[in-house]
Amino acid sequence: VWSIWHPVHVDTPGLDGLRWWNAHRPADIRSFLTAFMERWDDLDERETLTFAMTSALAAGQTAVVEQRLMTTIAEIEHLSWVDEVLTRRLTEQKWRSENAAWRIRRLLIRAGVPLHVDPHRTAELASYAKSNGGGDGPGALVAVRDAITHPKDRRHLYGPPALLSEASRLAARYLDLLVLRRVGYNGHINDRTKFPRPDWESEPVPWA
Repeated sequence: VWSIWHPVHVDTPGLDGLRWWNAHRPADIRSFLTAFMERWDDLDERETLTFAMTSALAAGQTAVVEQRLMTTIAEIEHLSWVDEVLTRRLTEQKWRSENAAWRIRRLLIRAGVPLHVDPHRTAELASYAKSNGGGDGPGALVAVRDAITHPKDRRHLYGPPALLSEASRLAARYLDLLVLRRVGYNGHINDRTKFPRPDWESEPVPWA
């Protein structure tokens, strides 16, 4: 079974796709660790961070692309639950009555993360978003996730050679940003959706 899988579906993009932080900016990793440990000392916050970091690691390079995508979206929804329901921003009934894309969208908007899908960086996902999920990133990711778990016509999912890879990288970027904002990090970040990219290139987080 594995022998007939194409690498674009297994998706091993290379070492520069592994990390959110830029090796040319060592001060950023120190800034992150300082912010992270301050939040880690809060026992109530530790459980959320543990789950978030475990999910990010589980969705890492060694997992196949479908597993990475579903694990990442599940953790983003968990962060939505923590941020919306546990803080009483929304009632549980209201949270559950809305779909996953709506939940993710609200969380990203609050973090100042753009919702559009960049056609220059993720061309196939941008095209997919126009016809599925309302045209933005959260809608497209949830539509791809649902198509994996409840397939009707796999040609739409596996026909475009880079669709799943692009979806996985965008989901990873969303999780990167949401975790970094949660711990109070204000440095630079690698954009996983820009692949390949110069190893020195990074950008400030949206809220900095």
